[in-house]
Amino acid sequence: MPSKMVLSGVELKVLDMLPRGLAHPIQLRSLVTLTGFSDRRIYEIINGLITKVGVPIVSIRSGDLKQRGFYIATSDEERTTGLVSIIGQTKDMENRIAAVKKADLHAWQQNIIRPSIRENNQENVG
Repeated sequence: MPSKMVLSGVELKVLDMLPRGLAHPIQLRSLVTLTGFSDRRIYEIINGLITKVGVPIVSIRSGDLKQRGFYIATSDEERTTGLVSIIGQTKDMENRIAAVKKADLHAWQQNIIRPSIRENNQENVG
């Protein structure tokens, strides 16, 4: 269980901008604009709020643009909805890790067939 901790002004600034509930998530670019922080810094702050403090921050990453963004889950349903994209991303990352681990460090280039220059030019024209 995360422990109680005093948040910095920067952390509080981001936390206070995160809506409670799924109705009006806030997009990353809005957080960047409102705080003046970089994308990376926003992600670091949100990650810290989640992992160190236990704030149930989740996000919607697909679908209607107006419904994308970060929010603080207020119900099990909102938490589940917000975890869908990160679970999918985790599976993609696990597949990528497995593929890199299995890759032949010396012979991977033999798996690539390069089209001839003529075939390549025909594709670009047509």
